[in-house]
Amino acid sequence: MTEQKNKIENELTHKDDIDIYLQGDKFDREFAGKNTLFDGQEIEFVGVTLFLKGVKFDNLHDYLAIRKADREYNIEEFKKDLCMEIEFEGRIIPNPMAPPIETIEKMWENVQPYTAKEIFSKFANNAEQRMVAISFLDPEEIHKSMDATLVDKQVIKKAQRKTRFRDRGIDEHNLKPEDIQGKDYEDLMEEEIINREESYKLYKIPKESFNKDLPDDSNGIVEDDVMYLQVVCPSTDRKYFIYVDSTDERCNKNALEAIAWTFRDESGNRLTPEQYLTLEQES
Repeated sequence: MTEQKNKIENELTHKDDIDIYLQGDKFDREFAGKNTLFDGQEIEFVGVTLFLKGVKFDNLHDYLAIRKADREYNIEEFKKDLCMEIEFEGRIIPNPMAPPIETIEKMWENVQPYTAKEIFSKFANNAEQRMVAISFLDPEEIHKSMDATLVDKQVIKKAQRKTRFRDRGIDEHNLKPEDIQGKDYEDLMEEEIINREESYKLYKIPKESFNKDLPDDSNGIVEDDVMYLQVVCPSTDRKYFIYVDSTDERCNKNALEAIAWTFRDESGNRLTPEQYLTLEQES
């Protein structure tokens, strides 16, 4: 094993790139001939320079705490990130230079996902790392963990026309020829009016919430309050979060005015609330 390890290490040290990459658009990795620090202890591992969305993170603890913020990320993917198996001489073998599996499992159990507040504090002096780290968080988690205040709530009542089969037994996603053969459109279809409500909530996070508990060498990372909308899809109940410009007076008082601000007309002008309501009723 020692001879094999030395051979692999020698090859990796003298190659600019190696053909071991985890495919995906969330991150890629670069390999370098130095060791990784985990909780202050050096572990023998070649794949040490880890990238998330093209931004370098040297500390393995930070890397894992950020990745675990993604709820779909699991320990098997973590093992792949650490290159626990490698291709060597045409075979897939355990990487003799990777940490023991017990160490990997201990890391996974002990490292907790970073919260939004922790990310803003931890990466206060590195905007690139901060933005990448925050992108792995669920918007709902950011909403809950920061000191957000409800500024305004608007509810729109909407009557929407929907065309559907008269025969409720017909599966529109799995039509059979006999379902429509020899039938006129008017006999097949009918129009139905569906009444629903759409809610818009406008929230504010004061800039002080982002700038407190920062390192002494930081001058603050957020200059203005943060305003955003919470929009609930009436058909799926899924929540969406839309950030708006807190420095624009149309975005910091009225939720309907703020959601209209996110749309533009053909000339590129922001919509007024009245224009937005007309757009919604026509959709």
